[in-house]
Amino acid sequence: MKNILPLMILILLAGCDFSVPLKINEENVYVLTNPCGKIEFRASTFSNAISIYQNFVSGEYYLNRDLLNISLNTTTDAYITSIEMYDKNNEKITYNDRIPSDTRCVLEIILNKPINSVSGTLKITASGYLTCNGQSLSDDSISISL
Repeated sequence: MKNILPLMILILLAGCDFSVPLKINEENVYVLTNPCGKIEFRASTFSNAISIYQNFVSGEYYLNRDLLNISLNTTTDAYITSIEMYDKNNEKITYNDRIPSDTRCVLEIILNKPINSVSGTLKITASGYLTCNGQSLSDDSISISL
């Protein structure tokens, strides 16, 4: 019986999903510095979800979620089933929400299949998505390799 318990623990752990960090624009932490302040982006996966953490280090911003453009280019038949955004209190962000300094938001993208079976690129076009003082922060794209 004592030999069975460690074996069962190993079997249970082997079936668990683990969070895996992803690179954004080939960096572990993508930093966007602008006249209003600084934003840090990190990404990771868990099962069939991609989480993009946006840490608003300094400055006050507005998230214009309706201008968020996300595309998934894969060699598999994977597709996005849902996109949600949460603030640091795990409350959903709707549209045009004000984001003060020292706030973290999470953009969660759910796929129809586990991430470890998908290869390709997730691309987020940021034009108009983040604004400060009425101006778009960046027309840059954020690219995440899967």
